Amino acid sequence: MNKSNREPAMIKDCLRTNSPQEGNLGRIWAMDGVEIGYNMKRTWIGALQDIWAKSGLNLGRTWAGLWQNFDRNHIGF
Repeated sequence: MNKSNREPAMIKDCLRTNSPQEGNLGRIWAMDGVEIGYNMKRTWIGALQDIWAKSGLNLGRTWAGLWQNFDRNHIGF
C-alpha cells in the first residue's frame, strides 16, 4: 500500500528533474524494480543453478550414460 502511494510522487519527481545523467524513469527502476528484481532473479537463478549443478548435472550424466549404453547395446535398432 505504501509503495503504490510513493510511486507517483517518485515518477513526478524524476520527470521534473529531467536530467540525462540521472536517466529519470530509468533511475526509479534502478532504485526499486531492477535492483529488487535483479537480486531476486540472481538468488533464484543461483539457487536453480546450484540445484541443476548438483542434481541436474548428475541426472544429465546418468541419462547420457544410460543412453550411450542403450545405444551400444541396441546398435541394430
